[in-house]
Amino acid sequence: MKLIPSTIDLTDDYSVLAGTLFGEIRGGTRQAQENVAQAILNRQHHSPTHTIAQICLAHRQFDCWDTTDPNRAQIFAAPHAQPRVWAAICDVAYTALTGKNPDRIHGACNYFACWMKVAPPWARPPSVVTLNDGFHIFIRTQ
Repeated sequence: MKLIPSTIDLTDDYSVLAGTLFGEIRGGTRQAQENVAQAILNRQHHSPTHTIAQICLAHRQFDCWDTTDPNRAQIFAAPHAQPRVWAAICDVAYTALTGKNPDRIHGACNYFACWMKVAPPWARPPSVVTLNDGFHIFIRTQ
């Protein structure tokens, strides 16, 4: 296993992917965390000139990185405030970055939270639901 980052480096794919997973799904199962990681990997596959860090930090892509979102401060504090959770999240990120992540979401690049009563406009047909893992609904846009 790769060394667990003790700080978040916004230029490093590993720590930004881990931070994104922490901000998006830290309370979820490992499978749910792997699914979010896979959606990010799928985005990078469609935009190979962008790094994982650039994809995660792009404006309006992952709310947890917005400067007004309280999750952002929690991400930066995670390595010291929640070291066990952070280590588990880093393991998911490392597994994804080394090509060992299962693709249960069948190429989906987008998702939204299951608790949302109405799907976002981009998630409506002709987009296709590829998986509902109980935390997120994964969407492949056409």
